Amino acid sequence: MKRIATEIAPVRSRSPEVSEVPRQEDEPSDERGIRSDLDTELGGEPHAADLELRASGAIHDAAHAQDPIVPTATQFGEGENAILDAPSPDGSVSTRKSTDGAASAKTRTSLVSASDAWHRVRQVRPPVLALGYAPSSHRIHDVLAALGARPVTSVSPHDALELAANSKSILIDTTASVSERWEPIHAICRQARREGVPVVFAPTGVDRSPWRLNEARRLVAAMRPAIIRGSIADLTALINAHVPDYLAWPVPPDASASREVAIATASLAVRVAKSTGSLVVMTGETIAITDGQETWTRNISSGAGRDLIPDFDGAIDAVIGAIASSGVDLASAAVAGVEIFGAAVDAAQSKGPGQFWPTLLDTLAGTNSQAHSASDEEPAPNVHVLESVRIVLRADASLVAPDRLPDIVEQALAGGVTMVELRLDGLPVGRGVVVAREVRARCRLAGVPVVIRGRADIVLASACDGIVTSLEVDDLSPYDAARLVGPDRMIGVEVASVSDAELAKRAGASYLIVGPIFATGSSGSAAGPSGVSLLKRIRTVSPEPLVVGGGMTSARASQFLLAGADGIRVGSAIMHASDPKEATRIFASLWEETRQAP
Repeated sequence: MKRIATEIAPVRSRSPEVSEVPRQEDEPSDERGIRSDLDTELGGEPHAADLELRASGAIHDAAHAQDPIVPTATQFGEGENAILDAPSPDGSVSTRKSTDGAASAKTRTSLVSASDAWHRVRQVRPPVLALGYAPSSHRIHDVLAALGARPVTSVSPHDALELAANSKSILIDTTASVSERWEPIHAICRQARREGVPVVFAPTGVDRSPWRLNEARRLVAAMRPAIIRGSIADLTALINAHVPDYLAWPVPPDASASREVAIATASLAVRVAKSTGSLVVMTGETIAITDGQETWTRNISSGAGRDLIPDFDGAIDAVIGAIASSGVDLASAAVAGVEIFGAAVDAAQSKGPGQFWPTLLDTLAGTNSQAHSASDEEPAPNVHVLESVRIVLRADASLVAPDRLPDIVEQALAGGVTMVELRLDGLPVGRGVVVAREVRARCRLAGVPVVIRGRADIVLASACDGIVTSLEVDDLSPYDAARLVGPDRMIGVEVASVSDAELAKRAGASYLIVGPIFATGSSGSAAGPSGVSLLKRIRTVSPEPLVVGGGMTSARASQFLLAGADGIRVGSAIMHASDPKEATRIFASLWEETRQAP
């Protein structure tokens, strides 16, 4: 990341907790205020603001990149794309003489690193409300979930205000501002300003639609958002400026690294920030971030993914909003958000349209260290099936609301779960993928594999570690499951007899699940106890790891573990527990005790 240190406006402090930007005394109160004195169009020649930037500021190359979010050293930028230059040894304060001879100091903002910002979102898990973004609201939801935030979507103007009251940041674009939503949106923004909740506003498409332009100006004048994110064309239209031809998207390749392009983009961004009173993120060949006082820029890499970026602009808003909702200051949220998004683009840029988005999401989730397709994704590193099946949590979407699954899984991970089996029957594939990715992201941090019951499509889309099936006629056969998800993923097969076990073994099962042993609250089956004898008979014909599942309690678990089961699969006993962590810990302790028994 490059920093352009500008001194064309007084230092204005920003509180991390307060998103409202104080209105200047001479600032009009209606939408004319966003134009102020910026009606002079920019021509092809450098504008006066450009010259002022050149005279008073300098582009500083990064001294070194800070820690990347994921282990790959090059993933989050090196050289020109590094996160941020290191603080100066002198305390990062420079002075200059003002026109009246007095010394004025400019303090370089100390920013939260992209790595720290990413981890903070995953730790805090803030709820983020998205309003508008039609027709790509599902992409916003996916990005927020991948990062670890909790996406909140309003389907009616009547519930928006209530949802906003419990959100830590709010994302709004121009499609939210239809007539029946204007009053709720206005009320939401007033409430957000009072409570210090940052609002990220995207004036999408205002350069092409007079109606959207009018609505965007109306919204900005009324709500004074904490952050405005838009393309060069959208933001210059917002303040009635002109986009020079050499800044139009896409920029010719020979201009991509041009210092002139970076300065001109930064100049336009500064003008928008000074006009609106918001922190501005201007996207284009160069992404510029500024509060009118300091400016940071990042050049988007020139791979195949670059041409797809305009279609995914809302993803940048989601990343920035998620970080802003975790309590960091606005400048850090914007800079780290752009850097994180840029890294995801870097990882996905070699992919075509079909794989660009899944790879981008995997990188945002911190699970993609190399840019390769989800269908070729290898299981979690160092997965050993025998060790993984000790305590298997069957996280069933029919037992609890799907949105609660990731939280319960996280508590169970803390208690000692060694594998998570997701059962997502009845969920639409898109919703199932979102849940699976969120669960997978949390499990990867703990080194725990995730398998999915019967849904090869979700396994592939979410790049999980395996699939569970059975020999029932209505289920995907183990042969087909292995063919669809690939030989490197685990294949768990449910068996109810010795002959089932023999068939599953020949089909290439990685491990067998014997059961249901007892009636289970998860599958709803009412099978009687198959008994220890069945487990022992299956052991004689199959060397694969054996897991016992169905109606597991601590007493039953001990019985089967002592009889030779390699692991147990537990559903409702953990999912319905008041303390899933403690419930899991009890089962994990039983496993350890039975292994120490003579």
